[in-house]
Amino acid sequence: MKTVKVPFSFNGGHVGYTADPATIAEQKIANVLVTNNGERTMNPNYGANTGRLLFDISTRMEFADYRVDAIQELKRSVSSADIVDIQINNGFYSQTSEPTTATLNVVYRLPLGSVQVTAVNIAIPGLLEEDTLI
Repeated sequence: MKTVKVPFSFNGGHVGYTADPATIAEQKIANVLVTNNGERTMNPNYGANTGRLLFDISTRMEFADYRVDAIQELKRSVSSADIVDIQINNGFYSQTSEPTTATLNVVYRLPLGSVQVTAVNIAIPGLLEEDTLI
């Protein structure tokens, strides 16, 4: 199975594509995580609302609540992989400053494959600077 490669690109005059199952699964996982409910026409429940991590979630208990919902949405929307766990970067709950980025590590398993991890960075638009990309 082939799918369009993200980010969108041309390769030799044709649209870039990938047939690697791990790459396809990682693209689907990132798509679900960065989509908010209501953004998809005819499918308003699609998405994990991960952007709210940067505004509403300030404790580990609130993240645990988000985690349960996000794993359920990933399992429903990503049929090519078994979602095992979601973890957030350790410095996210720092009391010293407002977070501008959150790194989610999604642990998943492909059929007949071993456990793999993909990282998805979520950022507040307009607050990215040179130092926040490190």
